[in-house]
Parts: sequence; C-alpha cells; structure tokens
Amino acid sequence: MLHAERTGTLVRILPDVLHNPYWGPRFVGASRPQADPQPSGPVSGTDAPDRS
Repeated sequence: MLHAERTGTLVRILPDVLHNPYWGPRFVGASRPQADPQPSGPVSGTDAPDRS
C-alpha cells in the first residue's frame, strides 16, 4: 500500500499491509486499474488541460 500521513509528507510503501495491526482490520479491498486498450501517448505540456 502507498501511504502519506498528510499533505506535504513523503509517500511511503507499507509492505505486508494485511498483517499491520492498524491497517489490517481497516482493509476493505483493492483493485488493479485496467490497461487502456488504445493509449493516446504521452501528454505534453501543450496537450494538458489548463488547471490554473
């Protein structure tokens, strides 16, 4: 599992999360994203939507 305690902290990899005393009981489920069958290629700075 990837986890950051709060905004601005480093993201940590938590191995064996199901055996973790805190996270194990709170685990609800996980899924692997489906691969895009027709990738559109990399997004360049000019193709990216303006989010300002």
